[in-house]
Amino acid sequence: MDFPRTSHPPASRNSRADRSRKLTEVSLCGCGCFLWLLFIHLSGLEDVKKPPAMPFRSRNLTHRADIIPEVPKSGPIYQLRTHFPDTWLWHLSTIGKEGVSTVSHTVPHSITDWVTTGFCTSAEHGIGIAEPISLRVFQPFFISTVLPYSVIQDEEFPLKITVFNYLSECFTVVVRLEPSSYFSIQDQDFFKYLCVCGGQAGSVEFSIIPRVLGKIPIIALGEYIPPSQDLPECGKTGNSIDELLDVWDAVNRTVLVEAEGTEVERAINFLICPDDAEGGSFLEEVSLEFPFNTVPGTGSCKVQVTGNVLGPVLTNLGSLLRMPTGCGEQNMIGFTPNIFVLMYLVHTNQRVNFPEVYNQAKEYMQRGYERELQYRLNDGSYSAFGQRDGEGSTWLTAFVLKSFAMASEFIDIDSRDLEVTRDWLVNNALDDDTGCFIPRGRVIHKSMQGGHSNGVTLTAYTTIALIEAGEPATSTVMFRAVYCLFRALDDGIDDTYTLALVTYALAKVNINPIYRLGLTKLQEIAVTGDGTLHWTRDDAPPCEGEAGSCKADPAEIEMTSYVLLIYLEASQDDPQFLLDARLIVEWLNEQRNSHGGFTSTQDTVIGLEALASYAERVHSDDKSVIVDISTTEGDLQHEHCEVTNENDLVMEEFDIRQCPNTLRVFGEGEGCVLFQAVMQYNLPVLRIVSQYFDVQVEARDHTPQQDCSRVYLDITVSYLDAKNEFTNMAVVDVKMVSGYSVDTNELERYIDYLYSTGQDIGLMRYDHFEEGKPFSLYFNQFSRGYSTSFVLVLKRDIHVKNTRPAFIKVYDYYEGGVVTYKSYHPCSQD
Repeated sequence: MDFPRTSHPPASRNSRADRSRKLTEVSLCGCGCFLWLLFIHLSGLEDVKKPPAMPFRSRNLTHRADIIPEVPKSGPIYQLRTHFPDTWLWHLSTIGKEGVSTVSHTVPHSITDWVTTGFCTSAEHGIGIAEPISLRVFQPFFISTVLPYSVIQDEEFPLKITVFNYLSECFTVVVRLEPSSYFSIQDQDFFKYLCVCGGQAGSVEFSIIPRVLGKIPIIALGEYIPPSQDLPECGKTGNSIDELLDVWDAVNRTVLVEAEGTEVERAINFLICPDDAEGGSFLEEVSLEFPFNTVPGTGSCKVQVTGNVLGPVLTNLGSLLRMPTGCGEQNMIGFTPNIFVLMYLVHTNQRVNFPEVYNQAKEYMQRGYERELQYRLNDGSYSAFGQRDGEGSTWLTAFVLKSFAMASEFIDIDSRDLEVTRDWLVNNALDDDTGCFIPRGRVIHKSMQGGHSNGVTLTAYTTIALIEAGEPATSTVMFRAVYCLFRALDDGIDDTYTLALVTYALAKVNINPIYRLGLTKLQEIAVTGDGTLHWTRDDAPPCEGEAGSCKADPAEIEMTSYVLLIYLEASQDDPQFLLDARLIVEWLNEQRNSHGGFTSTQDTVIGLEALASYAERVHSDDKSVIVDISTTEGDLQHEHCEVTNENDLVMEEFDIRQCPNTLRVFGEGEGCVLFQAVMQYNLPVLRIVSQYFDVQVEARDHTPQQDCSRVYLDITVSYLDAKNEFTNMAVVDVKMVSGYSVDTNELERYIDYLYSTGQDIGLMRYDHFEEGKPFSLYFNQFSRGYSTSFVLVLKRDIHVKNTRPAFIKVYDYYEGGVVTYKSYHPCSQD
């Protein structure tokens, strides 16, 4: 098989910058096969070995406003480069019997070498693998920019612009920035001249001060300037210089400008059900107010309306939580909710109406499945940090078994692996005497331990998982587990969380008289009021946020969600439970964040499972609700939307132009829709009265010149809670000061040192640094009476001036209120 043959025009010098970025044509040869093509960014040409050239000469020239070239009034003649992917052109092509296929694509704007790889599959010839072939994209000269990903408003950062010369002669380039109201320049000059000789590069810098928040564009331009008596001489010139006349290069880069302090989000959620309201119409006023100490310029408001409690989930499948998800349990937040979305679409016959959502959910599930296998131990069990834990976790293994079994309806799950996982649960975690499941391995979620030391809570959780995985209710394993649960219920369960799980497990097994006993107890301790119904725990940490910004404790969301599932089971015999279930749904909706999730992993998974089950039960083909939203203050704004069966999973979103404000929400029609108002703003680093952690931070400058370019950050965390001996899994988020990043190589060496010396500080993993996100470190737990100390090495990548302090956030992953903030700065000079 003649495979493959590629052809493209040879690289040549072009008189215009955009001529080197033309269509690439690739001819593919084979015989009746499918061919995959992939182009991978190899390196920037600035990293490619240059041909011999004159000695390097590069200098900034005198600023002369009278010789700056003006852009013609008809518009810019340059091509603005904006598209810089690392991987390009995943392409599948079918090659017919003729054996040749040609595809054409526009090359991205990167000045680089692209390397193509490909393989071909054929029923007749098998598989063929191509030899890598490179494609070089370049132009006579181009500019490259170096700038930070994010800065704080009014900080000053250097924008470095480098000009690369690929000719053999020297020439002068004027480098300038397009003026913008988004930023100012410290020295007021938007242009500089640069002499760059053949095969070399030269740089200039502009000191940028961003003035507005958000992603601001910065457009940098470079143009060849012919020799002139007004400019100093710039080395040796030649005939090829004539090709540079009217040649420009321009790039558009963005910088994220953030505000000081910490971002806070407040969401107001409620159901609009006009046909249940007095007079057949709904009317509510919603006050949108910011705290008095809001950082100026950070407040924003928006309104979202959707006809289904799953609407926000479908819109935000990839970002249900605003938290790190770096362990085996947290990874499931990107997997499990998709199951409930697909089940709802299939069971309500709406799959054909939302093909993109259906396919996207399956894609997220496939990725989540592949990632979760990293946390699988050789014996088929799962643990939060995989093989590093040394032993599988009964709790996490049950969670994964349930999720994978439910997902097997939609994606390929290895049934043999599921069987091995099921066998591990049954053979290694079941107590022969009591029938209860034994808590093996790490339980990073303390509520799963409940108020029982004999594993009743975990047994209920595992029983639910086995039922979902297809375990027969009549099997010996289920018989013994039910006996464990029945005995605990008969003896009396004081812990509400455990009572909810035990009752739901017995309801799933369909042992009616027994689970009804638990249901009656739950009804007796329910909290009612304001048209809602929910369940609480006595030892929940207090919320000390601004009024209206506090959400329920994650364990309370979990137990209330389990009770909603119990009500749905009970409604099959008594329809009144379905009517009462809406009161629970009202309360759960009030606790949701703007992305459709809740606070943590388990409450989001169980909460969405319960809401999806409810949405499926109450689905109707007769929905038609009109919603009018208007402001009552300042520049009046009016928004209108109509929700029907055709669009009830689509989320309508409106930005409120003037905020603070008061909204007047009116609804009429038949059915219910979900309303959500979201306020986002920044507050100074939060000072919380109930300090659950003592956080001490010290920055040590270890550079000889004491310029803060490399700083050791000593962090010590002590757990102070008098009620609990230890936390759940805890996270330390270190937000970077602008221009700095964590040296992960040093961190790895530090971790190796701790292991080699037998020091265990409970650090299980860290997330590799991502621009714009805090650096997250995961700890097994923090214990009262013990201090945990560790060191991070911060390196300064870009020297930003007038930097603002950043903060360290220490929190219990499963207790949203157990949190402490501490500000820090790596350099006392600033």
